[in-house]
Amino acid sequence: PSAFLNGISGLFACVGILAAGALARELLPLPLVKHSIVVGCGLLLVPAFGYFAGELMTDIPATVLLLLVALIFVREGPQVSPVGLSSAGLLVGAASALRPLHATVLVPWLWNVAREEGSMWRRIVRIGLVIFPTVLIQCASLYLNLRVFGDPWRSGYNLWTGVPYDFPLKVFNLSYLAENLTVLTRDPAFVFVFVGAMFPLRILKSQFEIAGEPLARMAFFIVCGIVPLVVIHLLYFYQSIRFFLPFECLLLLLTLIKITALAPRIVVPLVLCLLSTTAVKSVRVARHNAPFEIGSVERVVSGCVPQDGVIISSLHPMLSQEFFLRGTSRVLLPTSRSVELASKLLTWKKVPSPSGNDFTPSEHRAAWLVEGGAVEAYRAVAVDNPEWVRVLINKGRRVFLLNSAVTESERGMLLSNFTVTPVCSSLDELTVR
Repeated sequence: PSAFLNGISGLFACVGILAAGALARELLPLPLVKHSIVVGCGLLLVPAFGYFAGELMTDIPATVLLLLVALIFVREGPQVSPVGLSSAGLLVGAASALRPLHATVLVPWLWNVAREEGSMWRRIVRIGLVIFPTVLIQCASLYLNLRVFGDPWRSGYNLWTGVPYDFPLKVFNLSYLAENLTVLTRDPAFVFVFVGAMFPLRILKSQFEIAGEPLARMAFFIVCGIVPLVVIHLLYFYQSIRFFLPFECLLLLLTLIKITALAPRIVVPLVLCLLSTTAVKSVRVARHNAPFEIGSVERVVSGCVPQDGVIISSLHPMLSQEFFLRGTSRVLLPTSRSVELASKLLTWKKVPSPSGNDFTPSEHRAAWLVEGGAVEAYRAVAVDNPEWVRVLINKGRRVFLLNSAVTESERGMLLSNFTVTPVCSSLDELTVR
């Protein structure tokens, strides 16, 4: 299933390239539309786009859905058909299901419909067409939260990370602005596309003129629908370039369109050259990092660990569940509290902070959370609770250490308590001394 979902992200990336090409076709002057697919392929020049296209995350699907919404907005013009409104509404609804904040792209649609001529009831119906899917999905989400967590405004984020998600001023705060701006300015692609998108072609007296009305609609969509999304994430406690992917992709598209209009003969070799450089760099990074191959680890575990064995692992528990535990009676014991999920405290109800807002958003394991009723997602980990490992061994369970992603310090702590015997490649067995 995880490999299938990774493939889905790649498929969305391909759809995104086609959507970008279609957008370029709307904006480029007629003699240059033949370059539109090359401009679309330019999305791969955004480092984050290429990286997250291979990740099991929602960033690429959500970004591509917004590109499709932008395409409909630019193509339909000021008088949008009911089909166009409904299609945009469905796409925004799907995007908001993945990332609720992406509902900001409804703003340019609502503005245009509100300014249309006709009766008030006609405008209300047309507004309903575009917002109904998003409203329906968000209401369903609130109802699900109410049934699962007892509070419509608490979600899985609040359960797994009560700090900071139970404290809105710790989630969004002006104090995070400088760090988020640093994330943007450190991305050379973002700096380039931002300058390129803002640069007026009239200064260089381009031979070709970019289509005026479609360009104006594109600019309006970015300013009213995407910029609010950027502003929100500039105030977000967690810094990552992936939150700015829709903005960066649309700016890159505008930059490449301007380069095409300015120097149409160089755009194809330029994009191909940059793509080749990006591909070579990606291969070098992949070889340098040398990530473990989950398939080979799965084969080792299947061949060496009995069906009722205990696996000590630093891999993400979701990966372990999918590849090592499913269909068996094996047990997973995280190596330490640094392992994802094992590092978390579950807060089924909000735990008030005894010191007001005097804590940082990264204090997921604050002592006052435990005192207030938060519980460990995993009751024990191998490094901190060696007695659990001894109990399992004394009960006749064979315990194995999967060396992938285990640090030297974690391995050293286990060696101080147990005898470690190599069994297979990347796999050791622990026994009581």
